[in-house]
Amino acid sequence: SKGEVSSIGSADYVKKAHSAGLDVWGLVSDFETDGNGDYYIKTVVNNTKARQKMVSNIMKYASLYDLDGINVDFEYINVSEGAGYLQFLRELSIECRKKGIVLSIDNYQPSAWTEFYDRNQQGRLADYVVVMNYDEHTSGSKEAGSVSSMSYAENSIKETINQAKDSSRIVGAIPFYTRAWKETPEEYS
Repeated sequence: SKGEVSSIGSADYVKKAHSAGLDVWGLVSDFETDGNGDYYIKTVVNNTKARQKMVSNIMKYASLYDLDGINVDFEYINVSEGAGYLQFLRELSIECRKKGIVLSIDNYQPSAWTEFYDRNQQGRLADYVVVMNYDEHTSGSKEAGSVSSMSYAENSIKETINQAKDSSRIVGAIPFYTRAWKETPEEYS
């Protein structure tokens, strides 16, 4: 909640990957919660000191592990954190550019509830804006369906390009998983 960052990184892994000619991008996620089940990131992005400390800590690990890139995957941002989230991305992008580190940002598909992501701003800040083209139908969906149908992915990419204004920075992420569905007729449910 104060901008701390924990790491499961491995310098040995990065060295091995680099020796094989591979780039390594560190993932920064917001999946951790406090004792009340609230996501820490909600506090951090709206607090200048905590946000700046988090940026500093991310860059410390990027240097420690000799990372080539950073991928930001914050999935628990709401409209109340939208402005703070964009400020975090601005501050992180400046530090990444100074160090020559690639910055990519993961996004849900464009929808009414993600309008505040400001993909146009993200397209100016990041090297890549990634659209996560999956979870069209989730394990909680009321009907069976594709994780990512062709039209769903195509529409997500087109709308992301429309919002970001620069197709050269858009990456369409596709799922490498599926779901097995079991449907029960209504008379048996």
